[in-house]
Amino acid sequence: MILSTGLLLVMASTPLAARAEPKAEFANHCAQGLAMGKMVETNCAINWVEPSSEEKYCFSSESMKAEWAKNPTENEKKARSAFATLGKNHGESGHSKTDHGHDEDEHESH
Repeated sequence: MILSTGLLLVMASTPLAARAEPKAEFANHCAQGLAMGKMVETNCAINWVEPSSEEKYCFSSESMKAEWAKNPTENEKKARSAFATLGKNHGESGHSKTDHGHDEDEHESH
């Protein structure tokens, strides 16, 4: 007697949702420039996405990106502070948005 066990695997026919490109922090200004207290606009061709938060940062040059990478946590704090101040003077909102669309002020209120 031969027993046959039929196994049917059903794969989801819906493709995985494409991940949306994260919006750049600081309205496309150079993150390291802000950490140094300067507003430098970029086209965001040179960028870095923080793996844990998926926040996208723009840089005016590869050397600025390399400088940021030496201490991203401290540089981010400096950049956020500078953008809050300098952004208001340049007609920006004065705060950045995360890729989740929340104001950074909301993140600070934990």
